[in-house]
Amino acid sequence: MQKELVLNYLEENRGAYVSGGDIAKALGVSRNAVWKVIKALESEGYKLQKSTKLGYKLLEENDELTVSGINRYLKVDLSKIEIFDELESTNSYLMQKGSLGEECGCLAIAKEQTGGRGRKGRTFFSPSGGVYFSLLIRPDKEFKGGPYLTCMAAVSVMEAIKEVYQNDCGIKWVNDIYIGDKKCAGILTEASIDFESGSISHAVVGVGINILEPEGGYPKEIKKIACAINESIPDGKNRLVATIVNKLYENIEWFDMDKSNVMDRYKAGSILIGKKVIVKRESGDKTARCITITDEGYLVVEYADGVQEELFFGEVSLCIKK
Repeated sequence: MQKELVLNYLEENRGAYVSGGDIAKALGVSRNAVWKVIKALESEGYKLQKSTKLGYKLLEENDELTVSGINRYLKVDLSKIEIFDELESTNSYLMQKGSLGEECGCLAIAKEQTGGRGRKGRTFFSPSGGVYFSLLIRPDKEFKGGPYLTCMAAVSVMEAIKEVYQNDCGIKWVNDIYIGDKKCAGILTEASIDFESGSISHAVVGVGINILEPEGGYPKEIKKIACAINESIPDGKNRLVATIVNKLYENIEWFDMDKSNVMDRYKAGSILIGKKVIVKRESGDKTARCITITDEGYLVVEYADGVQEELFFGEVSLCIKK
């Protein structure tokens, strides 16, 4: 807790010196406790300048996640932001918190996940160097966009990466973000249903983004399909998280007014339309060409015999044919 408090104080005064005495007085801790936190932050890679006369200064080029750093770029009011050095799964954490009554707008972030999850029970490799977060939302009972939350999140992540990192990327139906022919981010949306009303009690939108490639590279099983943005820019992680959250809230609001606004951008960002893919089912693999994505988010494919089919979320796995 002391580390987070000291870090947030430095973040609020980023680029300016603050004395150890001022930090200690503001936070109600000892100067020795402040000094120990400063040493710990330096060991974790935070870039600080120290002056015997002036104190400590958090340099502008830092790229570490902080609550105040995220708040600097947020345009929406969140109920809570929690940052963990390590967590099993941000989605699991917030699904449980949601069932216990946690407020809408709780954001949980992990610098590393030990049990990151993807669709269909797959694991999501979540080493240090990435950004992994989940947002708890409680939609109004009249909200009709629940089945489209993954699409909204995919558009938000794609556009935020382009905006913050100036990196061209696209959406691989239904929930992956690709740079070229490799995956740099994944999305997992989960929901708890109120059986009496049939509406969503709470939903959790989870996002995992590979910012920097891990030391030693990716595990053998995903080495050929995984990649990272591979760029560290000043305050990039804070800006990225905040920008995604801002855009997701905008997309949820837009969806109620104009569903096509979101779905048109989702289609425009697709890397599959016009490409050949392998549709993987238990009954066997089939090669097809992607034709379009419907307003309901279904992928339309055409097989070699000319037969077209709409593929539903979670129904199949896809592999881009080389």
